[in-house]
Amino acid sequence: RDLLRAPEQELMQIDAEIAKLQSRRVILDTFVTAHRALLSPVRRIPNEILAEIFVTSLPYSSFYHCPTSVDTTPLKFMSVCKNWRRVALSTPELW
Repeated sequence: RDLLRAPEQELMQIDAEIAKLQSRRVILDTFVTAHRALLSPVRRIPNEILAEIFVTSLPYSSFYHCPTSVDTTPLKFMSVCKNWRRVALSTPELW
């Protein structure tokens, strides 16, 4: 029994260290994911260009000059992030 005490104790210490490292990994992964999104190249597109992209990406009916489907409305752009919502709302051509 004494022969196994030291190895079992070491295994418990290793398991505790693994749990601690896994917890730290989750925290770091969350941080990296959040900050990677902030550094995304699409965030550097000027709002005026973003508005043009929104306008030109919507398929328009030739008769009514309005979106041809509910799925292609500016509401989709508005659900991406706060900035896209602000840009979409301030782009009269979308409405």
